[in-house]
Amino acid sequence: MSALEAGGRTNPWAMRSLQAGLFGLFLDFLTLSLFGAGFPQGLAFGLTATASLVAVSGVLIAHASGHARRRDPRFEGVDLGTAGLLLSLLAFVIAAFLNGLLGLLLVPLFWPFWIVLGIVAATLHLRSRAAEQAFAATYDASSESAACSRCAQREFLRTGRWMGDAWICRTCSAGGSA
Repeated sequence: MSALEAGGRTNPWAMRSLQAGLFGLFLDFLTLSLFGAGFPQGLAFGLTATASLVAVSGVLIAHASGHARRRDPRFEGVDLGTAGLLLSLLAFVIAAFLNGLLGLLLVPLFWPFWIVLGIVAATLHLRSRAAEQAFAATYDASSESAACSRCAQREFLRTGRWMGDAWICRTCSAGGSA
């Protein structure tokens, strides 16, 4: 029985990520299938550049899917965001190999840039990860409620909301405090 048949919710971000990964692979395979004597090089570059952009957007959407899954535990079923992430990464690697971008990205001159970018991304995620773990610790699946990050009042998930990096109740989101 699927999550939809059981009345569960599916993660829309995960579906979009999966679609982006599959479309990126489609563009890669279309490029490979069209290679031949009469195939213009500009078209090949355009297809692989588009596949790279679609794959990068698929990775970003998969990232949002991971946050959405941690922020709403009512999403059921398989995590399609992981499949979308893997397909998007595969599409990017194939496209980057075909248009020469992969060789450029792996040049040791760019390594400090990639390391700094990774450190900045990890630092920016510390706060949202901590908020998501605090939310998961207060979440009660039987009543579908969690404690507000500001006032610690329990609130149903359908009435509270995420605001920045904190899950808050409707009283705190309206500007008041309990």
